[in-house]
Amino acid sequence: MVSDIFGRTKALERFSAGLPGSVEILDPYNSEMMKFDCEVEAYSHFRSKVGLDKYVEKLLERISASFGYVNLVGFSIGASAIWRLSDHQALSKVSGAILFYSSQIRDYVKIDFIFPTRLIFPAMEPQFSVLEVMQKLKQKELVEVHHSTYLHGFMNLHSRSYNAEAYAKYKQIVCNTPFNDPIYKGFN
Repeated sequence: MVSDIFGRTKALERFSAGLPGSVEILDPYNSEMMKFDCEVEAYSHFRSKVGLDKYVEKLLERISASFGYVNLVGFSIGASAIWRLSDHQALSKVSGAILFYSSQIRDYVKIDFIFPTRLIFPAMEPQFSVLEVMQKLKQKELVEVHHSTYLHGFMNLHSRSYNAEAYAKYKQIVCNTPFNDPIYKGFN
């Protein structure tokens, strides 16, 4: 599990505990529980103290050090970190990924995947056209694209866009995803 800008939270720990198998949380703050008041504060802290490049390096180091195959679930900036690495040979240890609302994907649409990936986009993003990016990504092998009806952050209890119904729905999808199946099925 690769966290968003809020990092490790009690809510993310509860989500992880409800998933099958052994789940490890990777976050930008070395497992320190941060207590941000809002997304603006969390984003500012992430940008000034970590940044996407360092988070990508941290993820690469963790995956490289793992034994056996891993499955990845990423949220927002965590999904962006996975995306940035998705064509890296060290990620041959990854059997599959589910990425929730990564807005940075728009800057890296040329990446070609080496593992099956399910992308779950929000209904819209203020910085770019979700539909245009989805259209580009639908052409890629090993990628399944899903357009949700919820806003960016719908899986995060700390986000103003959190949606309990969406959380329950997509948690079930994560639990039921056969990561070793090269073509994911089961949306809708």
